[in-house]
Amino acid sequence: MVNFFPKRSVLIFLTIAVSLGFASCAGGKSAANTTWSLVKLVSVGDPKENSVTEIVEAKNCGEPIEKTTSCSAGTSNDLNVSLTSGGSLGAGTVTIEGTIGTTLGIGQESGESVRLPTPPDGLIYIYTVSKTYQIVTGQAMARSSEGDEQPVNFDFHARCSIDIVNKEQTNCSGADSLTNSSTPLSSNTSITNFRVQQMSDNQIKVTVDYVYNGDHGNDVNLGIYVLHDGEKMPWFGWDSAVISTGKGTVSTRIYYGYKDPPQTTTTEKIIVTLYANDDPAFFEETFDYQMVWNLAQ
Repeated sequence: MVNFFPKRSVLIFLTIAVSLGFASCAGGKSAANTTWSLVKLVSVGDPKENSVTEIVEAKNCGEPIEKTTSCSAGTSNDLNVSLTSGGSLGAGTVTIEGTIGTTLGIGQESGESVRLPTPPDGLIYIYTVSKTYQIVTGQAMARSSEGDEQPVNFDFHARCSIDIVNKEQTNCSGADSLTNSSTPLSSNTSITNFRVQQMSDNQIKVTVDYVYNGDHGNDVNLGIYVLHDGEKMPWFGWDSAVISTGKGTVSTRIYYGYKDPPQTTTTEKIIVTLYANDDPAFFEETFDYQMVWNLAQ
């Protein structure tokens, strides 16, 4: 028999804490207290991958709250068994003969746990976490303590891994307090609800909500400055974005790599401006956003 995962030198008997039982062959009654044992592997498929995505928030709103994300694999709790015939389930106990456990790799725990970085005070990080599981499926024969045998299906989460695919940042107090400073050069015009999606080490996507009263023409441009120690850094560009009179949401991509920049630089603030044609900005808002930028390799 081919082993899909490394053998252990000692045969194992495992009791699985799964809520299942098997329908009794006599009279069709549930054998809830019957003990069953997986005694033979009938078929084992090739391992397949399945990914699930979850959103995890790490907050630092007055008191930092550490967050950890984890996945479990390789243990007896990661084995699911069901009747091939689809019979009734109860609360019986299932054991596994050591050769089956060794072949599948049950007991060779391969879970993962990742601590998510806590944001600075007053901020919330919103992580998109992808968990990938390597799953082995197949069929086996189960034998009851009364000597009955029935075929069963199984799936076993043999391995898992965690990948942080995205991180967004927002403020603890909501849109109104995201603004750190403003220059209200135009009455009733505003830029609020600053959000960031990190796309790579040298690119981010910035999204804001706006209100524009139209006093500089129907359409105006969105501008960006990235600051370090209060100074505008010359190594950044952004995608063109136009807003019109009224309310809305607008996004632009900021990228690092202009004018022979250093390999790495750190910035702490981003200014979002509004300007018409090539005229100086008539409105701006400054937002806290700290990032270490690295040139694309």
